[in-house]
Amino acid sequence: MSNRKCKCKICKKEMKVKDAFKVNNNGKNAYYCSESEYNEHIKEKQERENMIKLIRSILGYVDGMILPPILIKKINVLNKFYPSEVLSDCFDFNKDTISYWWNLEGKFSNEYGRVSYIMKIIESNINDQYIKWKNKKQIEKKNLINKNKTSIMNIDYEPKKRKSKDISSFLD
Repeated sequence: MSNRKCKCKICKKEMKVKDAFKVNNNGKNAYYCSESEYNEHIKEKQERENMIKLIRSILGYVDGMILPPILIKKINVLNKFYPSEVLSDCFDFNKDTISYWWNLEGKFSNEYGRVSYIMKIIESNINDQYIKWKNKKQIEKKNLINKNKTSIMNIDYEPKKRKSKDISSFLD
């Protein structure tokens, strides 16, 4: 086996090829630290795509229309700390307000002003959504732990039959 080195596509950690999780993408191999890290990356990527679709629908953009670059830039800044799921929840929670201000004629002189105002709405509500999301995740984790505990407790247990030391076992 070769001692070739590779880098994780996500965290950029160096490791040996034999220790890495390999994914073949269109004939090219990509390496990751573990399968769980890769799956988490794919999940986050899908959540981000769903968030962008939601934002498109709230702002009235159809597929193919380019979202304002400043909007993507501001979302990326928030996305460094807040997961895409939290951002989606925040946009969904505030969609009526966002839609109203986005479509208001004459209030903003350009798209940059509209995006800045929309992002201020998101920034002022994101911490509340993050706390709700964090609490939801903790509850899900507790439920999973409790589910595992109950499944372990439901295992049938039969004690071993002990051999009797008296004469009654011979009397049958």
